[in-house]
Amino acid sequence: MKTKQDKLHEAFEFLRSKGVVHTQKEFSEQIGFDKSNLSSAFKGSERYLTDGLFKKICDTYPDFFRIDYFLTGEGSMLKESDNFHTFDKSNVIRYWKNIDVAGGNIEFFDDEPSDDFIPMVIPEFKGCTDAVNIWGDSMSPRYKNGQIIILKKWEESFIDYGNAYLVITRNGHKIVKYLRRSNNPEEILCASENPDFDTFPILREDIVKIYIVKGSVEKSIL
Repeated sequence: MKTKQDKLHEAFEFLRSKGVVHTQKEFSEQIGFDKSNLSSAFKGSERYLTDGLFKKICDTYPDFFRIDYFLTGEGSMLKESDNFHTFDKSNVIRYWKNIDVAGGNIEFFDDEPSDDFIPMVIPEFKGCTDAVNIWGDSMSPRYKNGQIIILKKWEESFIDYGNAYLVITRNGHKIVKYLRRSNNPEEILCASENPDFDTFPILREDIVKIYIVKGSVEKSIL
C-alpha cells in the first residue's frame, strides 16, 4: 500500500512530467504551502503529510486530482475527466516573476534567468508563451502599471503594425509599445497609449526579440 509520502511524490512527478511544475519551490508556491515544510513532507515527515496538504493540492488542481485517493487510497489519483489526458505543454505560460518591463521610459534589465519562472495555464491565452510585469503609465489605461502582460513570441518575418509588442533590444532594453511604420525604412516607431508620452524611433538592426502582447491579468487573481 502506498504511503502518504509515496502519494505526494506521485502527484509531484506527474505534474513535473507535464511541465506544470519543475521544482519543489514552484510546487510550494502554487499550492500555497511553506517550502521548508513541503520539503520535510517529501522526506516523509508525518507532521506535514497531513490531509490539509493534500486538500491544498487538490484545490489547486481541481480538474486533475481526486481527494479520495490521497485521503483513503481509494480509486485512481486522476479524475476520469482529467484534463491532463489531453494536456499540451505548449499551453504553459512562463511567468517571469522577477522580470519587469517598461511601459514608460526605456529601462535596463538583466538577461532572463534560465529557470526562475512560475508556469501558468490560462485557457483564454492558449498559444501564448511568456508573461512579465509591466511598470509605468505610458500604456495605460490599456495596460496598467503593475499588471502582468501575456505574451506570444513573434516569429513572423513582418511586423503587424498597430499592435502592442514587447521589444527587446541588443543593449538589453525591454519596452512595451505600439509599433508603427516609419518613413525611414531602417527604423520603427514606438508609440504609447498615453498621449503624454512621445513617440520615438528605434533601429530595426537593434531589435533582438519581439513578443506580441495578447492581453493582461491582475496579480490578485494568481
